[in-house]
Amino acid sequence: MRLLDLPAVMPAVAALSGAAFVASTDTRSLPLLSLLLAFGVALRRPVGWWVACLAAGALSAALQIPPPDAFTVDPERPVEAQVALLTPWKSGAYGWSSLARIEEMRQGNTPLREPVRVWLQIGSRESPPPTAGRLRVRGYLGRRQAFRNDPTIPPGTWHLTVKSRRLLQETGGAGLLLRSSRLLRDKVEGALDSFSQESPVPALGLLRSLLLGDRSQLPGGWLRALRRCGLGHVLAISGLHTGLILLFAVGVGRLFPRYLRIPWVLLVLGLFVLLVGPRPSVLRAATMALLAYAALLVGRPPTAVNALACFVLGTVALEPAVVTELGFRLSISATVGLLVLAPKLAAHWSAYGSAYGSAHGSLPRRIALPLAAAFSAQVATLPFSVPVFSLMHPLSVVFNLLGLPWIAVFLAAGILWVFLALLFPPWAAATLPVLEVLAAPAAALERLPAHAAISLPVVSGFAGALALAVLLLLAGRWPGKIGLPALALAFVLGSWGGPPADPQLVVFDVGQGDAILLRSAGRTLLIDGGGALGGGIGDRVLLPALRQLGIRRLDAVALTHPDADHCDGLLELADYLPIDTVFSPSRWRSSECVRHLEETRRISWRGWNAGRIEVVGEWRLEGLSPEAEGRDVGHNDGSLVLLAQVRGIRVLLTGDLESSGEKRLLARFRKLLSSDILKVGHHGSKTSTSERFLRAVDPRWALISAGSRNRFRHPHEQVTELLGRHRVRTLRTDIDGGIYLSIGPGGEIRHGNLPELR
Repeated sequence: MRLLDLPAVMPAVAALSGAAFVASTDTRSLPLLSLLLAFGVALRRPVGWWVACLAAGALSAALQIPPPDAFTVDPERPVEAQVALLTPWKSGAYGWSSLARIEEMRQGNTPLREPVRVWLQIGSRESPPPTAGRLRVRGYLGRRQAFRNDPTIPPGTWHLTVKSRRLLQETGGAGLLLRSSRLLRDKVEGALDSFSQESPVPALGLLRSLLLGDRSQLPGGWLRALRRCGLGHVLAISGLHTGLILLFAVGVGRLFPRYLRIPWVLLVLGLFVLLVGPRPSVLRAATMALLAYAALLVGRPPTAVNALACFVLGTVALEPAVVTELGFRLSISATVGLLVLAPKLAAHWSAYGSAYGSAHGSLPRRIALPLAAAFSAQVATLPFSVPVFSLMHPLSVVFNLLGLPWIAVFLAAGILWVFLALLFPPWAAATLPVLEVLAAPAAALERLPAHAAISLPVVSGFAGALALAVLLLLAGRWPGKIGLPALALAFVLGSWGGPPADPQLVVFDVGQGDAILLRSAGRTLLIDGGGALGGGIGDRVLLPALRQLGIRRLDAVALTHPDADHCDGLLELADYLPIDTVFSPSRWRSSECVRHLEETRRISWRGWNAGRIEVVGEWRLEGLSPEAEGRDVGHNDGSLVLLAQVRGIRVLLTGDLESSGEKRLLARFRKLLSSDILKVGHHGSKTSTSERFLRAVDPRWALISAGSRNRFRHPHEQVTELLGRHRVRTLRTDIDGGIYLSIGPGGEIRHGNLPELR
């Protein structure tokens, strides 16, 4: 049995590889690429055509995508751009967004080499933006910052943010596709919103995610639960949804005469594309369906792999920038797994026995095929998903076997419910409880405990993830021979290192937020977990950083106060790492953050107020503020303030404490505040770190956690100048990245990267 049909897939793979290589490097030698194309055509053999496709993909990218280092922009100055909308506007919790292609752009009087595709965002919930296909906009161009811990998380996608609709000017009418899509989308959104005005309905939030790709009303716990179980792909509008829609259409189409069935299926497919917008993944699936239909019209059997190859080649030729997008890579690789790998594995398992390779009993095809499909899709996406998400999902095959039928049933019921909501609202209100019952499994997944069998943190680049995927694929084919090496490599990539010899203090780079780790003698305490608009700090940033430190569980987390930039990352992290205890000041126990950790994740809570002492390995930590029953203060001045001591070194951790809170500390503990290291309060805000307070602490080191180019302009120059006058050595996450400190046996403080401190 051959696992790959190379002649069928290699031209598309070659074109993709050429475009991806050029898009990620500075290579732009058009004569050399043209010569390579001519050489491939001259060979004529299969290898020659593969070379020609490789050169053609590279040429297309070289002509349409600027080099990575050719683009510079000042994110603090506005740009003016002419953009063409690629998808209809999508409403969210923070405004409107649409995928757009920049046609020309300038900053002031300087023309800029633009990124080809950006997310155009309007940061307000005003009336819907215009439906014009082309717009002249004035806004700020930037991208989510890189997080420079070990490992570094690269920058995110480009966003062009416009503060108000008044800064948009129509320059070209919308095409029929965008206008129709907007009209249909408005109708469906209006029907969903009419039932969610008084209070959010989680089931409708799930339906909105599946139909419209809008997750703004999906409960955060449900979103994280689906992701950690390996079901996050069901929320990304893709070929899966197109396939389910087609399955629904074919089922209903059986009620029609034979000559009407294919037009009916194509009508449903077209309406779905209009509803979700012309996304690349949906267009791929729709194109494959249309090519299959065309094959039937000319009397030839449709071949899905050929349809996929045609779509890939067309995409690379017309829109090569899409090859750099993670969603496109995951969609194409998963489809290849389903079309190429799954049938061969299913046939092998059915013919020769169980998944363990036994020849004494065969696996029924109705079981082998879905099992092979789930396994193949996961293996095919590993080289792209692991470097970005730093996760494997060992049980995702099981979750997908159970979850995809559930999603199919829920989506079919949801489509019928939307028809009722549009045509007979009273009937929709009466049947809404049925939809809520069908959505209940999402709530059950949310309550699953954090375990490596569900989500295994793995830190690896593309090469390591590709090697793991190949070994897992070969293990599926020859489990007795390859299974052990595959498991060994998975263990190496996901293994945990031992504890460090000396106590460590780590201030993670989490952008505009706080996340501080204290560890010693195998014991760990994480103080705050950061948080950001759009999420992802806990699982995308902290989880791989903790994995790199060799941490597989946290003995405790401490929440200084429940602001989003301190708490949201803890909520995400608790879904992936076991946590024994959550500490917080007593006043914050009723906060949504602590209640979720205590009730949903079943983590025991303990109050930590002024006077309480806890020991973490060699670290001794004493609470200085707030009082258990003190005066009513705001969030920042109600922060948990800790004095940590180890090997004669004193560290003062102040949360987001401001000047009024500092005055209370000075009144109570002036002689006890002297410390070697100060974690500067409130990210270096000018409302914190007063002259009197700094004199009392008299630190040698100051640590500041702040986001690069953050909108609050933290740390304030007043604070950094004050630290400079006092000759305090200052480390900042916005400049230095993650801050790794180690305390030696004699109390010496060492600062360096992770390999240097091990």
